[in-house]
Amino acid sequence: MEIKEFLESLSCGTREIPKKHHSLFYALQKLDAIAKKDRVFKLKEGFAIGSLDVVRKDLVFLKSFCPIHSKDFRMMGSLKFVMSGDIALVKTLSGGTRARLVSLLYSPLCREIVFLEKVREKISALSLKSTQDKPIIYPLRARQKALSALPPHAVLEIDARNGEILEVLGVLEDERVDEKIVLRTYGKDEDFPQECLTLAQSFGDRVYKEFYPHRKDLESLPFCTIDPKDAKDHDDALYYDRGKRILYIAIADVSEYVNKESALDKEARRRGFSIYLPHKSIPMLPRELSENICSLREGESRLAMVWEIHFDVLGEICAKQIYEAVIKNHQSLNYDQVEKLLQNQQQDGIAKEVAESILEFYPLAKRLREKRLKRGYDFLSDEVKLLLEDESLLGVEQSKEGESNHLVEEAMLLANVASAEMFEGLPSYGIYRIHEEMKENHLVELLCYLKSLGFEDKRGKKDVHKIIEEIQKWAKKKGMQREIDKMIIKAQNQAQYSSDNIGHFGLGFESYTHFTSPIRRYSDLCVHRVIKEALKSQNKRLIYLSEDFPSLCKSLSELEREVAKIENAYKDRKYAHWANKHLGERLKVSVIDEQYPPLCRAIEQIDGAKIVLLEREWVNKFDILDVEILEVDLASARIYAQKV
Repeated sequence: MEIKEFLESLSCGTREIPKKHHSLFYALQKLDAIAKKDRVFKLKEGFAIGSLDVVRKDLVFLKSFCPIHSKDFRMMGSLKFVMSGDIALVKTLSGGTRARLVSLLYSPLCREIVFLEKVREKISALSLKSTQDKPIIYPLRARQKALSALPPHAVLEIDARNGEILEVLGVLEDERVDEKIVLRTYGKDEDFPQECLTLAQSFGDRVYKEFYPHRKDLESLPFCTIDPKDAKDHDDALYYDRGKRILYIAIADVSEYVNKESALDKEARRRGFSIYLPHKSIPMLPRELSENICSLREGESRLAMVWEIHFDVLGEICAKQIYEAVIKNHQSLNYDQVEKLLQNQQQDGIAKEVAESILEFYPLAKRLREKRLKRGYDFLSDEVKLLLEDESLLGVEQSKEGESNHLVEEAMLLANVASAEMFEGLPSYGIYRIHEEMKENHLVELLCYLKSLGFEDKRGKKDVHKIIEEIQKWAKKKGMQREIDKMIIKAQNQAQYSSDNIGHFGLGFESYTHFTSPIRRYSDLCVHRVIKEALKSQNKRLIYLSEDFPSLCKSLSELEREVAKIENAYKDRKYAHWANKHLGERLKVSVIDEQYPPLCRAIEQIDGAKIVLLEREWVNKFDILDVEILEVDLASARIYAQKV
């Protein structure tokens, strides 16, 4: 257990103090910060442990590791010596929003990505977070003569504490450096420790079902996977038996290979999620697992956890069960193939028994979706896929959800809901995927803005769901559905992980979790472990597996947001390089923020790119404008334009 993991678990309460952390634990005891109750050690009330976020020297926040602290603490007093990422023990002050430093517990290597630029005739190291009017300069432990030997705009990784140059990554103008920049900025590695690789390779690449006599043999059932064309990690497979009205949802059994506290588990927990860039993935698990022995590859025997969902003649769920199985994926399909099958029954190379299964489940999936949307929501997806060649942006492709996406989605939702329901009554914590109802003040702000666009607010006694439905119907008539959907999503709370179940407002479920993607999400792997032990009625083991879930949920929610930032930052850098090659060219954009300087989104050529409008003339949200690309700041990946 790493220091951060240990302190996260201690913040929420833990029964175990690993030997390698005894000295740190004793130090906290001396500071009178530890309480013990019912053989559980945890922080005393009034203390918090978390990581520091230094906005500037006089503005420092602490992000608590304890999930009960929903807001960051503002640090009081002089803190000139601390750096972002430092882990500290603090004493909370009255009011609950401020804290005072008690002790620095851990200071990781403070890595910063900078680029070289001449400032007042001196080669300086500027942070990539700098803006044109507010440069952040780091002193370097290097002479000007040595720095002058490096190419202009060289990108460096440095230790921000002492100015030591750790590595030269490339130059800003070289598009191949973008991946290094975004991964290093967030401390992500593509390569796995050798211990993890050795363990992953030890499982081989074949499953012998005779080694698993206790598992159900479902290899004869014509399961299929349905994924994007370039997918290599296949988590889930489906089969629907119309005669018996049974839907089989098979999910890769990663927990058979990744045990808690193993080297693979520790690395997967540290990563939290796979990262998907336009040209490659950075997997949560070594490729020997994620793309081989765990992946439900076509024609290969694989271990799976299978949800068996039974329906009555009216399409209502009448029974369900989960068990360990050995399955075989009879065919790997992509969404385009399945879309053609559903729209005009073109089999396009799809095996007869697989096509029958999909076509027979399709009407049921449509009914399930229709019923679900009476409680939940359907927002237009406008995901943009970047088309790269040698890491250079050629263009973009709009990814639109079709009926094939909905078919898979409804099956996965069934499995996730059924898994969440299994937590009820267990003597352990769960990992729930929660989404709070929209706050009243956010709804009022949204309605006030929409009123200025012509929407009539006739709330009365209507609930939030009815109001949002009316907004969406109005937006569709106005041809503004995509833009208004974005506003509704922004007004809502973010979905997150929690050990306390409050339901999922957006999906309309009272209980929900993530179960269906254990290859790429650590939460799902943990849920699998708990369910497998629950099937064996191993209560002591259940407590062991779940005792750190409260702190884990907080950590995973933060990691999820971080991964989204990485994926968006990479896209922004590609957009910036494209714009730098097309200075003076014209684009159509849509205004997404009218406050000065207005922010726009490109709606042609590089759809989705954010563009800052150098315009003092007032513009309105959703205005469609023709603009000319004026300049690009490759360091911050900002594109500047003016109206034409």
